[in-house]
Amino acid sequence: MSDIFEFIPKLNVLNERNSPFVSNIKKMVEYCENLLKEIKHTFPNYTNHDIKHSFCVIKYMCDAVNDMNLLSELEMTALIYTGLLHDIGMVVSDGEKELIRSNKYILSNYDYQSVYESCNNDDEYAMQEIIRPIHAIRSKEHIMEKMPDYHYCFEIPGMNNVYFDEIVANICVAHNEEFEWIKLNLEDNIKLGKYSINPQYIAFLLRLADLLDVDSCRAPDYLYNLIAPKGISDEEWKKHFIITNSEKIIEENGIKYIEFYGSTEDAKIHRKILNYIDWIKKELENSTVYLNENALEKYNLNISPHIRNYIKPKNFQFSNFKLSLDYKSITNLLMGENIYNDKRCGLREIIQNSIDACKLMKEEIKKIPNHKYTKYTPQIIINIDKEQRKVSIYDNGIGMSFDIIKKYFLNVGVSYYNSNDCKYRGYEYTPIGNYGIGFLACFMLSNNIHIKTKRFDSEDTITVDIEKDNEYVVFNKTITSELSFTEISLDDTFFSVFNSIDQVKFYIETMFLNDDIEIYIQYLENGEEHSIKCDMIDLNTIENHECLSKYLKGIDLCVEMSNNVQYIKTLDDISECNYVYKDGKLIKYNSAIHNINDLVFENKLHCATITFIPSCEGDKLEYYIEALDDYTEAIERMEGLDKINIYYNDNLEIFSKDQEYFDINDENGSQLLFESGCTINELIQNIHTNDLNDTNILGIYCESYDYNLAGSGENMYIKFVQDRHSWRFHNRERTLYIRNVLISNFMIELPYRIVGPRISRMIANVHNKKVIPDISRSKINNNASRKINYAIGKAIHLWLYEQADLSDDKKRALKTFINLKYSRRNEFVADKYNEPIE
Repeated sequence: MSDIFEFIPKLNVLNERNSPFVSNIKKMVEYCENLLKEIKHTFPNYTNHDIKHSFCVIKYMCDAVNDMNLLSELEMTALIYTGLLHDIGMVVSDGEKELIRSNKYILSNYDYQSVYESCNNDDEYAMQEIIRPIHAIRSKEHIMEKMPDYHYCFEIPGMNNVYFDEIVANICVAHNEEFEWIKLNLEDNIKLGKYSINPQYIAFLLRLADLLDVDSCRAPDYLYNLIAPKGISDEEWKKHFIITNSEKIIEENGIKYIEFYGSTEDAKIHRKILNYIDWIKKELENSTVYLNENALEKYNLNISPHIRNYIKPKNFQFSNFKLSLDYKSITNLLMGENIYNDKRCGLREIIQNSIDACKLMKEEIKKIPNHKYTKYTPQIIINIDKEQRKVSIYDNGIGMSFDIIKKYFLNVGVSYYNSNDCKYRGYEYTPIGNYGIGFLACFMLSNNIHIKTKRFDSEDTITVDIEKDNEYVVFNKTITSELSFTEISLDDTFFSVFNSIDQVKFYIETMFLNDDIEIYIQYLENGEEHSIKCDMIDLNTIENHECLSKYLKGIDLCVEMSNNVQYIKTLDDISECNYVYKDGKLIKYNSAIHNINDLVFENKLHCATITFIPSCEGDKLEYYIEALDDYTEAIERMEGLDKINIYYNDNLEIFSKDQEYFDINDENGSQLLFESGCTINELIQNIHTNDLNDTNILGIYCESYDYNLAGSGENMYIKFVQDRHSWRFHNRERTLYIRNVLISNFMIELPYRIVGPRISRMIANVHNKKVIPDISRSKINNNASRKINYAIGKAIHLWLYEQADLSDDKKRALKTFINLKYSRRNEFVADKYNEPIE
């Protein structure tokens, strides 16, 4: 057994006093030395958490103490016990692992399968991710429930049935909690018999000492190379690697200093160490200030807040410059119209946070024993008090705890919903929030914000007061019996954005789809209370719309559209007065003679529209050309002109692409119109006089273009357009939502669309968790936009194929189009429809 008194001479003050705690301390060392070896079975890639680490932590705790002789024997014993036991929760039995895998382990709120999948299906890594954040709580459980044979080690000498195990257990919990947790949950003076103890003081020492045990001795080179850790663990080992001094706390002229010596060739690891040192500095400053202001003098920390960093960079230069952010500038940028472009978005952000909270509560309530069979009715209430000029938004959702408020809500840019604390709980619902800045939009509605909230698994109701131009917040905590809620109160700035109840109602009904969460607006008018329900669109009950969701994956789609597909069997179905240019001849088209199959080439039908300009319209044309400086626009302005359409195969080309207008009186008037030999004069002569109102022609205007046709080669085609059909989603008639919240500036561009059907209304709601809108929730990235448009386009045409009353040849043509233009696999198309139509 290791001798702790030999390793840490300062503890010999207990031997000098013939302390009755000594024998129990030795028993505790023996117990922990054997058990701590088991940590490596669950955490093989982590730095050592064996008895040597515990001894080092205890030594650093002793080094931080001003005078060991001033501490009571109970305090020194508790100091030793917490150093030995603070990581005992990292020992995990096979039985506990099975409980974790089956989601029956009571201390963990994480869903094993969710963690497992996030860890690339690595059970060992998943187990570490679940145990690590709760190992301090597990240490408490171990102390309180799993040490019956060593319970006597916690007995106060001379007092029967008086133990200090819970004090030690809570101090162990404190080493893995936020700093404020100590002040709220640990006492600063407890008397047990003749012994006194300050649990807060010992907790501060433990936290600091645990951070200081980092050096090359703890992660030896041979062990690093043997284990070859990877990922995060790899960086952790390298971080320990470069620090060479084991004595971290030294004393000079009555003042203690923390020092780090070492070197590194890796700039990334060097930056990581600097962050680590900043963390230690912050911990030291917090502890020093609190103890020196609130504790007895013997508990003061006489350690300089200036940490001496002697770690030298090798083969790279280092400066002490840091990226700094100005609070007011950054928050004003994030909370203003620079991002959202509309102050009303502040209300949207609050409501969508409430929706997330209610959705998660709906899942959590099923796990709460006392409420497992309770019917939960999610509800959001907007209370508008015109007389008092106040507004509050209330929801009975999941609520927030003190830790969540501190770690996420007040930490701009850090989203709780994107954190492991949320993801690992295994929620089926994908929250709307992504960026962790949405709450700042509330300041577009109010200069002062009051928050009152209670999380479902906490006894504490937290209130928070925030001012727009002040980074400091005010907290308060009370205990209530309510299940969970959040209420956000705004000042009268709200009324400068929303002038009436109707405006609030219309905005909510525009921005959100019905999601089984009732949203009410309550207000007081003429002494009477009123409550109106917001009627958001419900895709399940919307009338006169076809539901196309079955064709899609992760998207609900409702469309109001006609099914009058335009089919092409002859050229007469496209236009009138048609000619065919074939084999060097211009021939009047006759559907009984000419087969459209002879003209369609690679799904294209080439056409030239010839507009004849009679001599009597010459002056008008010259006027328009001079005024508009554009032949095409000039021709379009002239009405009643004769036109013919000439269809030709792929070998025919218009003579001049650049010169679209031909004057027959010009010296080039007799030039070839077609490469195969037809002149302008020959064209006019070949046209039957009945086709022209005026045979006295001044010139012609020639425009060539292609028709896209798809068909089965059986004289039946469908005309379609490509990249020409787009709508901007800007009103309730054609809208895209992501998880029930409107994307205000989404452009729908179907990649291919057949001609004929008219879409009068379309509502799409994307549930796919991979689709994340921008911060302003006005658009999505181009890649996701293209995929969604493609999927919507395919769904529309699949519906037409399956639902429209079509003859066999028309159905074959439509199938050809779908298989031709919507053949790519798409993650938003249902698996069944990702294959070609048979």
